[in-house]
Amino acid sequence: MFFILILNIMKPSELKILVATDFQPQSVYALEYAAGLAGSINAKLILLHVTEEYDWGVSDDHTKDLYRGIYEKLKDKLNHLADVITKKYGTEVITVLEKGKIYKMIPEVSKREKAEMIVMGKKESMDMVRTILGTNTLSIVRSSQIPVITIRKEIQKKEIKKMLLPLDLTRESKSQVANAIKYAGLFNAEIEVLSVLTVKNEILSIHFLTTLNKIEKIMNEHGVKCNTKIIEEYKKDIGDVVTDYANDVNADLIMVMTQKEVNFKEYFVGSNALDIIKNSDLPVLSIIPQILPEEEITESLIDKSVRTIVDPLNIYK
Repeated sequence: MFFILILNIMKPSELKILVATDFQPQSVYALEYAAGLAGSINAKLILLHVTEEYDWGVSDDHTKDLYRGIYEKLKDKLNHLADVITKKYGTEVITVLEKGKIYKMIPEVSKREKAEMIVMGKKESMDMVRTILGTNTLSIVRSSQIPVITIRKEIQKKEIKKMLLPLDLTRESKSQVANAIKYAGLFNAEIEVLSVLTVKNEILSIHFLTTLNKIEKIMNEHGVKCNTKIIEEYKKDIGDVVTDYANDVNADLIMVMTQKEVNFKEYFVGSNALDIIKNSDLPVLSIIPQILPEEEITESLIDKSVRTIVDPLNIYK
């Protein structure tokens, strides 16, 4: 069955969370959050710092000694930070110091260390140009093959007991629902499912409600407490609606699905996710949807009659 195939997850004792630090406030917020989260699910923490690549081929001994001195100081600083975190949270911390570009090294180290997820802080200054081009954080969110949690500011509550799952009810939602069940089980959390209706259409509203009822039933069958909500909103941006609702229901985390931007449709869906990542004061868990063989899809979340309303030009085919 579709959902059973998706829901395989490592045992908590085997889990590893990777968090990168540059010792600046945003990365420290992410580290504190990751440490608390790791403690709540009995996971190990991989603390990574990436330094620039120095030219070790220089013949000048004085310069070589200078490079070694910088490297050793960074190693000591990283180990000290790990000791502080272990004493504060009781979390096992593995330190990793690498040379290179951070957006390349984080995915590489996460794969090598078999991390289950990545936690990153993000800068406040992400204007439209930088968002489109991609900061280090957004580059990793877009390219990572494992979930990425982004932190905008200091988060007091480190446990995840309520997740908000915004759904656009396209085919990709199937993978998102399955992943939500998976991580709700890991965090022992309940799920608030939200769908935003941006056109006034009674038939579409009924079908959305029917679909959400199916999703709630599936989640309940997998032991996950779930509430569903449809909001009709024709003016506000979807990202704003989602973040406002997350605050209204006291969610601890928002889960979004990111997509590779290879055409306009995917960029548009992705832009909603990026809006949430950029503006949410809550942690945001970003996941790339898994591609499933057609025979593993047992039932479409939107049947053919609804697809005619949702996608009259058949551009989502």
